[in-house]
Amino acid sequence: MAEILVLNTDNFEDEVLKADKLVLVIFHATWCTHSKRLLTVAREVVDLYAERLKIGSVDVFTEHPLPQQYRIFHTPTALFFRDGEETVRMAGSGVREHLKDKIEELLSA
Repeated sequence: MAEILVLNTDNFEDEVLKADKLVLVIFHATWCTHSKRLLTVAREVVDLYAERLKIGSVDVFTEHPLPQQYRIFHTPTALFFRDGEETVRMAGSGVREHLKDKIEELLSA
């Protein structure tokens, strides 16, 4: 069973930037209702795409350098990385409704 990785400044480079597959990183706040809903959707799809997609999360309040480095101004924000580069950014409450479609689109590209 695949899991959502807890990402931090210590493992971000290895788990995201050096990954050999598409990576979805969800920047979230524990108190944010929209973040909780987005993480629920991510938990639903993590097993479905485990062979082709890695999913991780970053708590914006405990991992200050990462949200600053990636200019995260809203929660939730979902970033997709491929070959160490950010390829897609989705932010705000509407991310949850479009996440599965965006994953399918990026995996088929």
